[in-house]
Amino acid sequence: EVGEVIEFTGYDDLVWERGFIIDTDSHDLFTIIRFDGEKFNVPQIKIRRFDWDWEIGDEVVTLFRGRGTSWYKGKIHASNNDDTFDIVYYDGDMEYGVEPELIHYTWEKEFE
Repeated sequence: EVGEVIEFTGYDDLVWERGFIIDTDSHDLFTIIRFDGEKFNVPQIKIRRFDWDWEIGDEVVTLFRGRGTSWYKGKIHASNNDDTFDIVYYDGDMEYGVEPELIHYTWEKEFE
């Protein structure tokens, strides 16, 4: 999915790097941007999911209430027993019980 943080490997299959998906085509080829800004075209078979261990204070962006297309910048305020997170947004709003798949790095999306 576009915007998802993933790990990908090159031709040697030995070194896995982190990046995020910025585009995909109909032939299972993904455009990945690495943390340093370099872009790669990577086949799906060379991509795996990356599970981020979010910590209190991490700067993130989320879809407020899990809806719409606008991403809002905030920070992880609390980690809950049900594997969700509470987010405090920079505009002062607070959201409770945000699913981890709705949380992304701040640099992944333009935010409001």
